[in-house]
Amino acid sequence: MHQELGLAAGVAEERVLLQPCIMGRLREVERLLRTAQQTDRLPDIGGIGFPPLRPSQHAAWETALGSGTLVHFSPAEQASLTLIYSELADIQNSMSEEQRLWSSLHVLEGVQGKISDNILSSTASELAKLRWVSFFGGTASAQVLSLAAKMHVKTNQAFVSDTPLSDAEFIAQVRADPLCRPFPVEVRQAGVSIPAGG
Repeated sequence: MHQELGLAAGVAEERVLLQPCIMGRLREVERLLRTAQQTDRLPDIGGIGFPPLRPSQHAAWETALGSGTLVHFSPAEQASLTLIYSELADIQNSMSEEQRLWSSLHVLEGVQGKISDNILSSTASELAKLRWVSFFGGTASAQVLSLAAKMHVKTNQAFVSDTPLSDAEFIAQVRADPLCRPFPVEVRQAGVSIPAGG
């Protein structure tokens, strides 16, 4: 199970590092929509981006549950394993909705110029849902990372990178994600300020 949890910890670490960019991008889009509602126009925003979708494994945990081998763990270990796998299940269950909501924002791409009130209204509604789902994803990932550290689980980045990376290289890879890049200059000139670090 430690190998399985190590892979999950690697994915959680990526999400925690990317979280400021995710929430920063959503604030950018929110300001963009607010301006567009006043002007009925949208600048060319380029690509909005979306968080990476990573695989998740629970086979070892499910085997342990089905075979009854959990009884060989101490009560404290059983509690920790139950909690971390519960967090992982919640993250997995929310991922498809998060991806769907990010996709709904892509209607704003390539719509430079006049934009309808219906599109603005529906996108603003989806954005409000996405802010909560994305906040949950980041918070749950931080919890997984914290629990994994307490259980002395070694982080495995195999689901995130094809090659082993140093801590600095891993951070640099995450920060190179399109979500961490600012919108084009034209968007900033239209009144969308870029959050620091986003």
